[in-house]
Amino acid sequence: MHLDDVNLTKDYDPNVGYGNSKTATIWMAKYIGRFYGPRGVHATAIHPGGIFTALFNCGVGGPAKDTMSILDPGYAPHAFDEEGENRLWELSSKLSGITVEI
Repeated sequence: MHLDDVNLTKDYDPNVGYGNSKTATIWMAKYIGRFYGPRGVHATAIHPGGIFTALFNCGVGGPAKDTMSILDPGYAPHAFDEEGENRLWELSSKLSGITVEI
């Protein structure tokens, strides 16, 4: 994740941007679950489309792969970054001008 340059203005690559957007979706869902779950608010991050990766080729693809990546750090270790989740939440609050009390 490029949290210091979320628009990739320094070094734009559409594949990096796409990957960052998917990671951000997972991080936001995990942050919401961690902080708002006890209050009954939950979030889910899932991508319903086809995914052509090594995981896809080993028989795990599409939504099943995404679900597994959220549940098992072995599938997507970058999706398990609590510090990154916190930084993304703070950045989102700053950019949107919306502050939410936790």
